[in-house]
Amino acid sequence: MEKVVVALPKSFPYACPHTQTQRQRNELNVQTIRIVFILLTGWMMSPTNTECWANKPTLVSVELSQGSTKLYKHLHLLSLQRDLLWRLTQEGFAVVAPQHKPTFKITLHGTKTRLSFSVRYRKRIRRGNTTFQAKRWQQSHLEATHHIVDLCRQFVRLLPKQPTKTKQASPRRLRWELGLSGGGMYRISGFDPLFLFSMRWGQHRGFGMHIESHLLPSVWGDLSIFEWGVQLGPTWRTPLNKHLALELGLLLGFTNHAYTLTSANSSGAEWDFMGKFTTWLLWQWHPLFCLRPWLSVGFASRARTHLNQNKELWKRSAFQVGAGLSIAVTL
Repeated sequence: MEKVVVALPKSFPYACPHTQTQRQRNELNVQTIRIVFILLTGWMMSPTNTECWANKPTLVSVELSQGSTKLYKHLHLLSLQRDLLWRLTQEGFAVVAPQHKPTFKITLHGTKTRLSFSVRYRKRIRRGNTTFQAKRWQQSHLEATHHIVDLCRQFVRLLPKQPTKTKQASPRRLRWELGLSGGGMYRISGFDPLFLFSMRWGQHRGFGMHIESHLLPSVWGDLSIFEWGVQLGPTWRTPLNKHLALELGLLLGFTNHAYTLTSANSSGAEWDFMGKFTTWLLWQWHPLFCLRPWLSVGFASRARTHLNQNKELWKRSAFQVGAGLSIAVTL
């Protein structure tokens, strides 16, 4: 039985069906990736979504130069294009199709032993190349991808800066603060307890209006004294850090001095003008509550002295010094 040998030319287009199917799947995957990138970029750049971006991403397209299919397969250009798409996206670029007028146009081409590429921005073109080794083609692709991204970064520096929208400062909110305080008032012959109720209306940082009323009871033997008054004035508050602030204020008002001397069966009440300079150190330990140690130095329109049979029972000079601690709540 004779054997028949048929010699086929080398250019005969023969390929295994399994190989053809795998190649078609790879090409389909690449096309699918490109379509997904284009759709995502179009969605992100639509007018309804541009507000989500502080700065618009730079549009980039990746093209393959005209060449033979055999050269494409030898250089694995489709694989290089896919890797480059991922890398550009990670760097913050938006990859689009060439018909969408990208800012940068990247072109891939080469020979059997060299990968070449170019990046075009308007009329400027920057080119680069790297050695291609068939056995180490993945490493060659990695080097080419790195060079292309570096060229894109150099062009980004030439882009005109986008005007940044200055955020308008929101108006400072005026707030009420209510406080209760306990302390004391120093005088020449002793130290009397002092209780305060205060209100402040103003900004957390800056000017405010402070009003307070005070109660000062004092008992010395047969002499009972009760003072009350109201002071009003501007203050200035300066934050020191996140929780501490310093506040200075000048308060003016009046005080009523009432007394009762049981041994002499006498009593009375008199009015005095009063002014003082107060310093508060605020500790905001809670968003609504704060502690305020304070120190005040003031004066009255005149000194007060009580005598019984030419014996001094109680005396308050015109100059006064007080200190205490208050707790305040912010409304």
